[in-house]
Amino acid sequence: SLLWMTILIYIGMRVWARYGIPSFVAQLGSGSNITVIGGFVSFFLVFYVNQNHKRYFNLYSKSMACKGRIFDVATIAVTTLPKSVSTRLVRYMNAAHVAGYTGLSQTYPCSSFFMHLNKDLGLLTKEELSRMHDIDLDKGGSCQRELIAWSMIEIQKCHKEGIIDNELAV
Repeated sequence: SLLWMTILIYIGMRVWARYGIPSFVAQLGSGSNITVIGGFVSFFLVFYVNQNHKRYFNLYSKSMACKGRIFDVATIAVTTLPKSVSTRLVRYMNAAHVAGYTGLSQTYPCSSFFMHLNKDLGLLTKEELSRMHDIDLDKGGSCQRELIAWSMIEIQKCHKEGIIDNELAV
């Protein structure tokens, strides 16, 4: 990556400066040019870290917004739908949220991340979990989309049965 390449160049230049300046650096001028290179490396490192912090906080705010929408729907579901339907809908939405992180990287694999949360929180039943394994939770967002579809099916069933009205269904 760019970060490691920049650090290696900087370390290499510092080693060369300590044990003798190579001819191509000497041609640039005095040995003080190494400070210019150090300045550029410092700038790139600060820029790189700043970019990572921005990306992290952006992802964090989107994750929290998702959590907030799940809470909003869960609140409405618990107050308007039968208990069995609202519980199932909340389970599906929470499972979809967790499945959204699973498979994105090796940091959140199904075996240790999703399965651990499923065991602790009871997100999916054995049959539902079997379907997720058929799709393969570690391969992209297919499981998340399936769980979102299940959530929408629950809402559509309630709408057809007249439990919720048009405005609430949308």
